[in-house]
Formats: sequence, C-alpha cells, structure tokens
Amino acid sequence: MTTTKKIIIAVTFALFVSFVYYLTDVFTKTNDVIILENSYAFDVTDKELLVGWADNVFVATVDKKVKETKDELSPFSIYKVSVEENIKGELPKNVQIGHRVAYDDDHDALYKEDGAEYLAEEQQY
Repeated sequence: MTTTKKIIIAVTFALFVSFVYYLTDVFTKTNDVIILENSYAFDVTDKELLVGWADNVFVATVDKKVKETKDELSPFSIYKVSVEENIKGELPKNVQIGHRVAYDDDHDALYKEDGAEYLAEEQQY
C-alpha cells in the first residue's frame, strides 16, 4: 500500500470519528429549560412600586450580547445597550446590563425567569 493511500485512509477515518462524535454530542444534549422561581418583597408587576424601588429606569436599545456567564444563582447574559432615555436616574449613553436568560453547558439547560427570553439586538426595551 502506498503512502498516499495510507494518508487518505487515515484522514478518512479521522473525519468519520469526528463526525460520529459530533452527532453523538448533538443528539445526546437534553436542552432542558429551567424556569427560575423568584420571590420578591413586593409585587413587581406594580409599575409604581417597581419604579419607586429602582435606582434607574430607562429605555435602551440592545447593541449586542457580550457574553453568558453565571454566578451563585444561575447563568445570565450580559448585554451592551445604548440608553435612549433616562426616566429615573442618570445613566451614561452606553452601559452593560445583566439578564437572567442564559444556557448552562454544564447542565445542558437553558435557565430563564418565567416569561423571559433572550434580548434581541437592535430592539428597544
């Protein structure tokens, strides 16, 4: 057998093994969604109470998702946003915010608060 044939066989075998590993990884992930349960000292759906409690209330446009990370509570996403209007407080034009929606590779699960989704780039919130 020539050296060229041996190299072709070795490369083909390596590609096959890589493909099988990829398929195994893709089809064995559970992709569970974990809904985080929260408790608050007041009704956070009451906008007057929420604004009274908050240091900053603002309207911003999402520029991009910077990263996903996690702390002792759960994974979360960090976004770079452009502040369009300060309703309460004085934030600079560009800030980073955290949002409790993120994928945890260690647990193969998406963690999020009830009703929350990833923030969309170029969308105003």
